[in-house]
Amino acid sequence: GPEVPSQVQAEGPADAGEDVRDVAGPDQTTRRSADVARPDDMDLRVREAAPVGRDLQAARWHGEVALRLFGTAPPTTTVGRYQLVERRGQGASGEVWAAIDPELDRRVALKILHAELGPEPAHAAMIREAKALAKLSHPNVLPVFDAGVHDGRVFMALELVEGTTMRAWMAGMPRWPEVVDVFAQAARGLLAAHIAGIVHRDVKPENILIGADGRVRVSDFGIARPAGARDAADSLDTLESTAGIGTPAYMAPEQFLADRVDARTDQLGLCVAL
Repeated sequence: GPEVPSQVQAEGPADAGEDVRDVAGPDQTTRRSADVARPDDMDLRVREAAPVGRDLQAARWHGEVALRLFGTAPPTTTVGRYQLVERRGQGASGEVWAAIDPELDRRVALKILHAELGPEPAHAAMIREAKALAKLSHPNVLPVFDAGVHDGRVFMALELVEGTTMRAWMAGMPRWPEVVDVFAQAARGLLAAHIAGIVHRDVKPENILIGADGRVRVSDFGIARPAGARDAADSLDTLESTAGIGTPAYMAPEQFLADRVDARTDQLGLCVAL
């Protein structure tokens, strides 16, 4: 039979990265396959394609797509030492993520301010909240674990509560004895804050969490003030408040008047929620 040219005697396709011979003619030279990505190059390409900037959700999506398509992903998205798992909520001033603290091997809630708010004055508001919570140690107050700044974004690590807000819980039309128990727990949390000299100033159903275990936690002390302080509006408070002093439907008259606040300010908000 006819002699088989030496250029095509190789059996089977060559592996990626091996020399591949062209069968067009005897004078063709050996070339490298440039259009096949080698496994050791894929990881680098995936990393280089990661979103640039501070869009944490985009970074998470990129990692998931890369993992499904190529079996590899860029490094875990982190804020400080915390590894982000999933976004739990988002508002005008920031977002809340479920995260892992690798040093203590526990899940936490990571509250992160939007980048456009900048470290100042948002940093002062977040640190104020962290300091307020650090003074409290009570089963019905959401504890804070850590606070800091990462890549220009202020963050705070809190207890991760697997549950719901009082607003969502009330929508389920619970029995009256259950309502009394939940509000009594919230009142005990506020009492602990008042004993520590702190007025919450933004008591409302969205800021009261109910865990799957039935335990209530008062949260979001972002616009808290020392008892007796004047409630003057300033730019350090959260964007979700009106004029920086609270939520209108739950505000006491002294808040509208920028007058001194005390425990009664929070008591009115809790009664309105009821």
